Amino acid sequence: KIENAEIDKIYRLSLSAQQLAVQQQRRAELLRKQGLLSQKESDTVHQTLLETEKTLARAQIDCENMLVKAPFDGVLGTYKTKDGAQVSVGTSLATFYNPETLLVEFAIPSQYIAKVHLGQLVTIQGQSLALKYVQQAIDEETRMCPASVEIFGASGSWVIGSSVEIKLTVEEKSNVLIIPRSAIFLRGGKDVVYVVGKDNIIEERSVLLGISDRERIEVTSGLSEKEVIVAIGQDRLYPGISVKMTKSSSSTADKKTASL
Repeated sequence: KIENAEIDKIYRLSLSAQQLAVQQQRRAELLRKQGLLSQKESDTVHQTLLETEKTLARAQIDCENMLVKAPFDGVLGTYKTKDGAQVSVGTSLATFYNPETLLVEFAIPSQYIAKVHLGQLVTIQGQSLALKYVQQAIDEETRMCPASVEIFGASGSWVIGSSVEIKLTVEEKSNVLIIPRSAIFLRGGKDVVYVVGKDNIIEERSVLLGISDRERIEVTSGLSEKEVIVAIGQDRLYPGISVKMTKSSSSTADKKTASL
């Protein structure tokens, strides 16, 4: 409860005034029946009672607003404000949560939002969960679209406020050519890779790219399967230079399943 001496005082005075008005109303009814009170005087007493009841109702609402009620059944956590401290509207008083039903909030890059729909499966810590909410509007600051997944019966296995890794597959292809993302670099506004050609001579190759994940990216044109490419250290090489190949340092393009 939030204590407010002024609101408590108004409520007590309003309650006393209403109780007094009820007594006057009862007395007026007796006098009216005995013919000792005019109709006009009786109406005045009744009007006074109505006014005091209105004032009392407003005071009761103000008092109820001072009560801090839990919005749902759950657990009361850490207190944010000490007893006796002064607060204002919007002040955080305490944490309150329901460990049985949790919400994982994240954001989806705007370029993928057209491929995402409600009910789509999301993998979180090995659990497959249905996408509950996705905003079909881009946040102007982040250029992302907020989304969330609801987890039921999560008590004891999740820590509220912690970060978790989310896997949401928006596109998947089979039998495609994929290479490490680190092998791609820009040259003249184009995506290129270094290929180890004949006699171990470095060649620069322009490629067209498809879908990707954190580590791998699809090559749709410009590279063939089993060609040897340079995955790291391109800044120390240039086209025409001869390199020495070792098994541990070589990287080949390969056909696999790619997902984004």
